[in-house]
Amino acid sequence: MDLNHRQTYGSETVVDSGAPSVAGPPEHVDVLNELLADWLVFDQKLRSFRWTVTGPRCFELRTKFDELFRQAGRVVDDLGERVVALGGRPIGSLLQALGTTALLESSSPVTARQMVETVAADITSLLGTLRAVAAQAEHGGDRATCNTVETHADDFEKSLWMLRAWLA
Repeated sequence: MDLNHRQTYGSETVVDSGAPSVAGPPEHVDVLNELLADWLVFDQKLRSFRWTVTGPRCFELRTKFDELFRQAGRVVDDLGERVVALGGRPIGSLLQALGTTALLESSSPVTARQMVETVAADITSLLGTLRAVAAQAEHGGDRATCNTVETHADDFEKSLWMLRAWLA
């Protein structure tokens, strides 16, 4: 049985042979890392939107994006810590995250409305993944991970509701 955990990020391969037990990390550690990649990209996107938003609602959106990226930063930290606690190695760079994420970067200039639409769409995607990871973790008997991701999903559902109301 090979206890080495290998993941390839772009041209970089990471080998983690420090598994905490003979069985190694649970299967959902890889899914947690994929989720971590999504949240790293989302966090950076929110920062970029905060820096570049313009227009008559600039102050309002800058404040909301600030709130969301601080909240996303807590999710990133919690997910990384769960990966480590489960014996895995968390994705630690944007290059690794971009090679793993299901989210798209936003590199071209966009309007304030497009920013809100993008953030709402990303949160919708992230909520689905958070709930799926929670179910997988619970099925695997990992209640701590389930609780962590469920709490973050609950928090972001309110933000999604508010963004959709702003778009209406």
